[in-house]
Amino acid sequence: MGSGSAIDLRYDGKGRTIRLARGEVMLDVRPDPQRPLTVRTPQGSVQALGTRFTVRRAAERTWVAVEESRVRACIHAERCVTLGPGEAAWLAAGAIEGPFPAPPHAAAWAEGRLIVENRPLVEVLAQLARYRRGGLRYDAAELEGIMVSGVLPLREPDKALAALEESLPVRIRRDGRFRSAVERR
Repeated sequence: MGSGSAIDLRYDGKGRTIRLARGEVMLDVRPDPQRPLTVRTPQGSVQALGTRFTVRRAAERTWVAVEESRVRACIHAERCVTLGPGEAAWLAAGAIEGPFPAPPHAAAWAEGRLIVENRPLVEVLAQLARYRRGGLRYDAAELEGIMVSGVLPLREPDKALAALEESLPVRIRRDGRFRSAVERR
C-alpha cells in the first residue's frame, strides 16, 4: 500500500474483495478460481487473473497498470477491458480510457522512488506530502509553470525537497521539526 492509502478487506469462501477508499495498492496475486480477487473503487472494479498489478485512486478516476499476466477492468458489468503486461487504463464514471502503454516506472513508488518526467511541481509536491510527516504547504498558483524531471526518494521526503530546492527556483522554509513550506525564489 502506498502512503496515505486506505482499504477495506472482505475475504470469504466466494471471493477476495479489496475496497480501495484512497491511495494506491500493488498486488501480486496467485490465481484461485474458487475465490477471485477483485479491487473495487467508486469508478469500477479490477479482477485479477493471476497477476501483479497496481490500482490507484485519483480524484474522479481510477488508474490500473499491469506488470505481469492480466486483469479485467470494468466500469459496469457490461463495459470491461482486459489488460496485459505493460498496459494501463483509467476507469472513469462513464468510460474506460485505454488500454495504452503503462509508463515504464509506474510502480516505482512501491520501491520507494518517485520517477517523474516533465511533471508540474505541484503534482510532485502532492505526492511527496503523502510520505512526509507534519505538513507541506505551498501555493499552487505561485508555483505554476515549474516542471520537474528526476528520481526522488519517497521514503526520505526531506531529501527529495532538498534536491528540488537545489535544482529549481524554489526555497524550502522549515517551520519547526515537521512543517515546511515551498515558495518560489
